[in-house]
Amino acid sequence: MARASDAQKADRLNRARTLLRQRARPPEAAERLARAWVISKRQACRYLDQAQQLKQCQPRTARQDWIEIAVQALISETHADESEPSRRPGVAVPQPGDLPAC
Repeated sequence: MARASDAQKADRLNRARTLLRQRARPPEAAERLARAWVISKRQACRYLDQAQQLKQCQPRTARQDWIEIAVQALISETHADESEPSRRPGVAVPQPGDLPAC
């Protein structure tokens, strides 16, 4: 399984923090997070442990968003059907200015 990107980690920590602030019991929160992110329950518990120590939400920068979108576009292009290269859709890699402001 691939490692989570920095942006994904920030999102996961923020979601875990939100669940804890909503008074969700840690075992139930771990189950929900594990199912939502398709990770082990142990990894979900690690996110919850880290989230308990956060004083505020983790910021997600526009640069992280841009990198994640660009990587996903490249992965999609790599996994496109290579049996018919003429029918492969082109993948436009977004530029930093293309992202919406937070």
